[in-house]
Parts: sequence; C-alpha cells; structure tokens
Amino acid sequence: MVAFVVANPDASAGPVALSNTTQSLEETAAELATGVPSHTASPAHTDFPAVFGASNVAGEARQQISPLDVTAPWGPARTFMYATEPTAGVTEIKTIRGWLPPYSTDGMPATWGLEIGVRQINPAILGPGRPTCLPQNNFRDLYWAARNGAGPDSINSWSVTTSNGTPIDHDTIGAYYDWNTASDECQDQTMSVGIAFPANISENSAGVQVVKTTIRTDRGSVDSSWFEGGYDAVFNDCSFPAQSDVLPPAPDYGPSSWCMGLSTAKPWPGPGTDYLLFVNEGRNLTLPTCTETIQDKGTGTPGLPAVYEISCP
Repeated sequence: MVAFVVANPDASAGPVALSNTTQSLEETAAELATGVPSHTASPAHTDFPAVFGASNVAGEARQQISPLDVTAPWGPARTFMYATEPTAGVTEIKTIRGWLPPYSTDGMPATWGLEIGVRQINPAILGPGRPTCLPQNNFRDLYWAARNGAGPDSINSWSVTTSNGTPIDHDTIGAYYDWNTASDECQDQTMSVGIAFPANISENSAGVQVVKTTIRTDRGSVDSSWFEGGYDAVFNDCSFPAQSDVLPPAPDYGPSSWCMGLSTAKPWPGPGTDYLLFVNEGRNLTLPTCTETIQDKGTGTPGLPAVYEISCP
C-alpha cells in the first residue's frame, strides 16, 4: 500500500502525509477530500462596466500572479464560474465569459477550436492513464462531479447559451461535449464543452462576445475536489481533415470530442499560448465554489489580471 503525500495549503506546515495502512483507495480519496480547505467569500463590490453586467466580485485577489496570458488576444477579458449543487445529488458547472475589446475570438487561428472547462484532481486515483485506472470499478465517482462511464452519455446534460440562457445554435459555433478522456491522466477528471468555431460567437447589443457553457452531472462520492479551470486551444481535425496529422483528407466529420485535437503534435501558430487558465491549481480552491477572473480591470487595456472567489448565486 503506497503512502500518499499532497501539498498542504498551509505551506509553513509542510506536506500532508496520508495514511499508509491497509485503507482502501476509496477511503484514501475521501481522506484527501476532507483535508482540503474551505473558502468563504467577502462582501461584493461592483466596479466593472455595465456592458458585461453587474459584477458580484468579492474579496481581494489571492495572489497577484496572472492566471491568464495577456499576450493571447483570443482569451476572454472576464470569466465567471459557478460550481454548485442546485438539487440534491446533481452538480452544475456553469462558466460565462465575455470578450471585451481589445479581446476577441477573432484572434484564434481559423483552423483551431476552443475547449472550456474544469479539471478535477484526485491524487488517489492510480494508473498509467484513462481508462486503465484504480480503483477500476468506480474511479470516475471519486470526484465532486462524477462521470457515469466514458462515453458521450457520461453526464446528465450540457448546453451552450447566451449569458441570459438563450440557446445558441450548436452547428453555427460547432459546440460539443468533450467526453473523450483517452489521453487524460488517471487523477484528472475534466468537465468541458468545446467550441469548434469560436469566431462565430456573436456579439451582444453592447458589442461584446458572451457565451455561457453549462454541464450537469451526478454528484460524486466525495464532498469536494481540487480543480483547475482553463481554455484549451485544439486543432479542428474534424472540420479540416485535409490539414490533420492523423485523419484521411476527407470527409468533413463535423465537430466532436473524438476528433477535435487529434493532431497533438501540430504546432500552435499563435498568437500567445495555446492554454489559458482562469483558475490555476496552485490557488488550492475546491469545487464547489464560484469564481471570477478579470483580465483587464474593465479598462480595455491589458493589465494585471486577478482571480476572486465570489458568492454563489
């Protein structure tokens, strides 16, 4: 039986060594989950532009280290994430982002898409990579948000809408649920939605591109999960197979999790990086929680981003 050691949020106290007795992996996962810190939001303030809507940011940034790469103009200026349990036994992970000028999805290369979501982390899940993980029978349940299997029906529902909930035509933006986890590490469980044609996200009446993604799934067997949230640029092998490193040149398959990002060796042409964080793992935040990331403080000028933990609706 191995001994698990995880980073202690209180760095001065050193790492937390977990039991190396004969406890099961399920018990170890539960021990990891109960050891994470709780977080309480501070009173809200509202100092952001009305074009994006009233802000309910609370407290101060935990650290003045940018989770977003300000050299990537395709990244959104604002990201809200709400991870809650709206009904008993059902989790909801909702993200809303807005591209205030000078940021725009027009900065994305035409043959690249965008996957948006959170990566839950449980160091107690062992193995060389999904789906070969231990404990074999229920490792997908050992997170706050569970997956019911490995396929496209592994969650309850997903959607892509405007910020007020109006449906967006999935074909227009190439929306899909990112169910394919074949290349993921065993400790990671993602909850992501992809947009194959991000340049097709329309602007609202204020000239701001805004889109909301929502994933609903069963509550897992642990009370909370460490997480990281981000935007991953992936090559659109589905719609541009002639330029793919792995697919035959025809036909156009249409955006789907099985073929988006297959060309893992294809170089990212820029601008900026191909992965942007809206919450970095080093902040030791856990799901469920709600956050807001501000890239430019509402001035329209790239500046020093900040991440806030906010009160959930």
